[in-house]
Amino acid sequence: MPYKDIENRRKVIRNHYKNNKAYYQKKSNKWKIDNAEKVRESKIRYQEKMKLKKLLDIIIDLKKENKEYQKEVNKFISDMRKIIFESIDIENQKSIKKSSFTKILDSFLDIKENLKVTDGSNKDFYDKIYNPSLEVVKQSINN
Repeated sequence: MPYKDIENRRKVIRNHYKNNKAYYQKKSNKWKIDNAEKVRESKIRYQEKMKLKKLLDIIIDLKKENKEYQKEVNKFISDMRKIIFESIDIENQKSIKKSSFTKILDSFLDIKENLKVTDGSNKDFYDKIYNPSLEVVKQSINN
């Protein structure tokens, strides 16, 4: 099997993209023109997620200062549910409890390592909060 070495495979893929970059950009621009509404919806969803990320940073700061942050947590969970439900086109699901989202957020906040940095990086937000919450919703729908 060619390219068993992952680094070699990545290098070949990068070179292919670099050599065909104009083609991919042209294809991307055409799709964006043909799907303007999807692009607009995506930008709005992204902005909402970034507001959510900023709220998470506020919660982290309040927790570090040992201040009360329950009001912010409630808003965070409410907004998170709204974004997820809208992104997968379902109505507000009564079967998906707020406690499911609360557990995910609490487990994130209980790890001291997660409280160290509020640098604007979205990786932890997506990996440890948003994606697990999305999976909870998807599993609940499939059951």
